[in-house]
Amino acid sequence: MRKQHLLLIVPILLLLAFYSAFGRVGWDMPIPDIAAKHGFYMVSGLFGTLISLERTFILKNKLWLAVPLVSFASVILVITEFPLWGFLAQAVAAILLSFLYFIQWRRHKEVYLLILTLSGLAWMTSGLVLMTGKGFAAASIWLILFLLYTIVAERLELSKFVATPKWAKPALLILFILLFAVQAIPFHWGTNYPSGILIAATGFWLLQFDMATKNLNKSGFFFYTGSTLYTGFVWLMISGVLMALPLQTFYHYDAVLHSFFIGFAFSMIYAHAPIIFPALLKKHHTPFHKILYIPVWLIHVLLLLRLYADYSGDWTLRKWTGLLQVLVMLLFFTSFAVLMFRKKKAT
Repeated sequence: MRKQHLLLIVPILLLLAFYSAFGRVGWDMPIPDIAAKHGFYMVSGLFGTLISLERTFILKNKLWLAVPLVSFASVILVITEFPLWGFLAQAVAAILLSFLYFIQWRRHKEVYLLILTLSGLAWMTSGLVLMTGKGFAAASIWLILFLLYTIVAERLELSKFVATPKWAKPALLILFILLFAVQAIPFHWGTNYPSGILIAATGFWLLQFDMATKNLNKSGFFFYTGSTLYTGFVWLMISGVLMALPLQTFYHYDAVLHSFFIGFAFSMIYAHAPIIFPALLKKHHTPFHKILYIPVWLIHVLLLLRLYADYSGDWTLRKWTGLLQVLVMLLFFTSFAVLMFRKKKAT
C-alpha cells in the first residue's frame, strides 16, 4: 500500500466530526451517542491524526507512520465503545509524536521544535485527563494548547527566515511555558483568567510578527493566505478575551471553544490546505481559485451569528448556525478537492 493511501483517513474523520456536530447543536440524528464525543472526534481524532500525518509523511523512516495510525485507531476504539483504550491510544500517539519532535529539536535546536514538543505533551495530557473520566470539558484546555502550539510552531517554521526582533521568539517561548505551567492551578481558582490573557497575547504576537501580514500587500493566492491567516489571528485574540471573562455558562463555554477551533484553527487549515495537501499528494500546482473566499468568509459570518446566539440564549439560532457551519465547511473542502484534482492548473 502506498503511503498516500493513508490520506483517505482524513475525509473519513472529517465526516465523522461533522456528523457528530449535528447532534451536538441539537439536531436529532441516528446514533446519537456520537454527538457526546464530538470534541474528541474533531480535535484529537481529525486534527491529531492530520497533524501526525503531516509531520511523519515526509520522513524516510516509515515506522513513524505508526503515529497517525495509532491516532486513527484511538477513534475506532472510542466509536466502538472502548473509550478507555481509545484515550490510551491517543496518549500513546501523543507520546510518540512528542518523542519525534524532541529528537528533531536535539538535532536542530530550533525554537519551533521545542514548541512542537510542548504541543505533543499537551495532546498526551488531554488523553490522560480523558482516561480519568472527567470528560471533554476538563481536557479541552489541553487540546486548545495542542493546536495552538502546533499552529504557532508551524508558522515559526515557515517564517524562520523573516527578520523579527531578537526578543520576540524568546518572549513567545516564555509565554507558552507560562501558559503550560498555569494549567497546574485548579480550574476553580481561576485558571481561565491567565490562560485567556496569554492566549490573547499570542494572537497579538502573531499579528505583529507573522509573515502573513506581508502577504496582505500582495494579490491572488498570497493575499488569500495572508487575509485568512490574519483573520484567524484576530479570532485567536477574541477567544483569549472570551476565556478570560468571568462567565461560567454552557453557552459561554461554546463561544470560547468555537471562536478558537472554528475561528482560529480552521482558518489555519483554509490557509495552509493549498500548500500542504498538494505536497502530500505530489501535486505540482497550487489549487487556488477566488471561489474559496465564499465559504471562508461565510464561516466567519456564521461564527459571529453563533456567538450572538450563545450570549443571547437563542437556541434556535445556535442550532441553525451550527448546521450551516458544517455545510459551508463541506462546501470549502469539496471546492478545494475539485481544484486540486482537476488536470488544468488552478488560477
